[in-house]
Amino acid sequence: MKSYKMERLSRDRRLVWDLLRDTDSYYLNHQIILIDFSAVEAARRYAEETGISKPSFVAFALYAISRALKDFPVFNSYLRSFPFPSLAIYKDIDICFTVERSKKNGEKYVGLSILKNCENKSFSNINEDFTAIKETPYEKTVHHKNRQIFLMIPDFLRIFLFKLFCKPFPSKMREIGGTCAFTSVGKFGVDFTTPLSPKSITFSLGRVCKRPMVIEGALQARTCAYITLTYDHRIADGAQCASLGARLKDIIENGDWIKIICGK
Repeated sequence: MKSYKMERLSRDRRLVWDLLRDTDSYYLNHQIILIDFSAVEAARRYAEETGISKPSFVAFALYAISRALKDFPVFNSYLRSFPFPSLAIYKDIDICFTVERSKKNGEKYVGLSILKNCENKSFSNINEDFTAIKETPYEKTVHHKNRQIFLMIPDFLRIFLFKLFCKPFPSKMREIGGTCAFTSVGKFGVDFTTPLSPKSITFSLGRVCKRPMVIEGALQARTCAYITLTYDHRIADGAQCASLGARLKDIIENGDWIKIICGK
């Protein structure tokens, strides 16, 4: 008698496998930064007290990423290996993010969505677009339609067609997966993660909670979170990624968030 049960890998998981085929862990590096979200939390309280819709921590992170990434365009890019190695640096910032979805049978899966042209959007626009995407039934989105088409194609043929008609074209890759990526694992109680990613850079937001921090020599409980920057070491060095992380930290910790959420 067998001591295990064999199950076929679901079609959804095979699509995830497709994405990870282009991920080589030897090329990935991770930098994890602890960031004080006290200013963000103060802005969230202000919004609640003044009748403004209370934004999520993710909305603040997405806005900060869109501002920080403008100063480090090498990470807002696509590394093309065929027909010869070259780096396509995008002019606009499209943030691809994941949202957990439910099928009609209650089964959970992760769906991709994209916030486009984030560098030109106000905080209010980013927050509204992000909320709308989360609340829109995934079956009505373009990404779901594309997903269904991909799932109808046999694995070997899907991989071949993707390599031939998508990977050589930066504009097509942007349409499929944005120019950078974001994921949030904090709502599941995870403090930080070091994801696999086929993107030039992926930002991961961990659990936002009270943690002990030393502020001006005194121990305080502060609202903070870890943000992981996972980047492709082939396109940039650690110092460049660290500088991007420092810029992101500065925006989140020192941004005038009350004015920003009010559109001033």
